[in-house]
Amino acid sequence: MSATGIVLNPRAYVGSAEPPATALDDMSRFRNNGTFTGDGSPDWVRLPSGLWCLNYTGDGSDDAIDCGTDSSLRLTSPLAVEAWLNWTSGECAVFSNIRFVDSTNRDGFWVRIEATGVVQMQTSQNGVGADSMVTIDQISAGVWIHILVDLQVGIYINGSLSLSDTVTVSTYDTPYTFLIGARDQNNDGNYEAEFLGRIALPRAYIFSPSAAYVGKRYTATKHWFGK
Repeated sequence: MSATGIVLNPRAYVGSAEPPATALDDMSRFRNNGTFTGDGSPDWVRLPSGLWCLNYTGDGSDDAIDCGTDSSLRLTSPLAVEAWLNWTSGECAVFSNIRFVDSTNRDGFWVRIEATGVVQMQTSQNGVGADSMVTIDQISAGVWIHILVDLQVGIYINGSLSLSDTVTVSTYDTPYTFLIGARDQNNDGNYEAEFLGRIALPRAYIFSPSAAYVGKRYTATKHWFGK
């Protein structure tokens, strides 16, 4: 797997020094650096392992990480997104690059945790209707979970395939904002489904990672989260 296929790979901050308060430094060749938005969280929290993670508390409005509108982050096939999550409650967006045309139709995609704890990826069909994949397995609140969602393969939880499925893909040209931790359904800067909990080591890919790759990613990073 070539690093050229990783389109979002924020720097992992480890140690006593707190990371920058207003920016997420993307180490991918695309430099899709993230900007902290809103008037509250997210902020940084240091785990006992020494890794710093993003902490979303719901204490403000329009709180998320804005990674811009570069074409590398738009819905394509293949596309996969990955993160470690410690989810608190409610329906929450993990990743999004989407606009709601109306109550049924969308452009783009978003990955969310539903209030029941199931993981869902929903995509557009070029602004007409929507397609989705959703796990039967439910994640637990207050527990660190690794997810990787691949629109060509399904949804992995903790390094294992929880759901084998695919979603319909229609690419789009409008430069919507790629967000970590919220959804901007009207593409107007007013966010919805803001994440509650913590997010660490987010990534986005424009290739379809193999099952072996996903397993290795989980194994290589789980020590940061007491696994």
